[in-house]
Amino acid sequence: MDKVSISQLGYVGHGVSNMTAWEDFAATLGIQDNGRDKDGAMFLKLDENHHRMIVHPNGNDDVSYIGWQVANEPQLKAMAQQLKSEGVEIMYGTPDEAKKRRVMGLIKMEDPNGIPTEIFYGPEVSYGNDFKSPAPANVSGWVTGVLGTGHAVITVTDYEKSLHFYQDLLGFRMSDIMMSRLQERGMGMAFFHCNPRHHSLAFMVTKPREGTPQYNMPQKKLNHIMLQMNTLDDVGAAYYRCQEKGVAFRMSLGRHGNDQMVSFYVITPSGWAIECGWGGRTVDDATWQVTTTADDPWGHVFNPQFPPITARVR
Repeated sequence: MDKVSISQLGYVGHGVSNMTAWEDFAATLGIQDNGRDKDGAMFLKLDENHHRMIVHPNGNDDVSYIGWQVANEPQLKAMAQQLKSEGVEIMYGTPDEAKKRRVMGLIKMEDPNGIPTEIFYGPEVSYGNDFKSPAPANVSGWVTGVLGTGHAVITVTDYEKSLHFYQDLLGFRMSDIMMSRLQERGMGMAFFHCNPRHHSLAFMVTKPREGTPQYNMPQKKLNHIMLQMNTLDDVGAAYYRCQEKGVAFRMSLGRHGNDQMVSFYVITPSGWAIECGWGGRTVDDATWQVTTTADDPWGHVFNPQFPPITARVR
């Protein structure tokens, strides 16, 4: 029997210590607040899915779980068997847990880095109840669908074990590796896709050297989440909106060399980042070849306190 593979990044759950700050932050980026769970968790909506992120008021300020989607119940059962046969300890989600995630079924485990990982099928969708941008952001929308939420970049403690788990067991395919100036900072990155999006997952292998900007960054299991906007104008307007609101930037506007996305990075109220981008390239597995990519061609100046620029959104 062929191995089952993950189809997309379905959702990300993260704990926070300041829900009010997160409400304001999400509205500034143009992400829709889709209500609260009974325990106070906030659902954040990007498309027809009920949610793509869940914000839990537990004070953790880091990733609580990452949810990866498969197509249906037979695939979920096959994935569970696939993982158990490799010695991975899994738990089946209870009906109550599935209900809280707004999915039909899920299994749970930890990845090699201690990140709670969920694999699910059957997310709740509401066609006709699509994304509605919070005012005054007026974001036209987000690129999701079969490409999923976006991508997640995680900090890995054991590269080889992480590679085995995600590539051999969950079916991710490597897109490319980025080194060059990252190596000078004691860092490296590897990028993986599970659908045509250039990467839905990336590893940040990091032991930042003293004296580099990254040395004093908060050490989080979640480095950042990327959300892809429909238009370049959406990105530009969000960039200046964040400046007007005094949101701290991790990296300025720039273009990546590997996925070719034009984007910027803002620091969330929890200390990790969200990348807002446009124009990411896609992967065709029939012709794709893994490469090592160098620095970004322009922009993406790294500075956790990137100073706001006085500007006005028209």
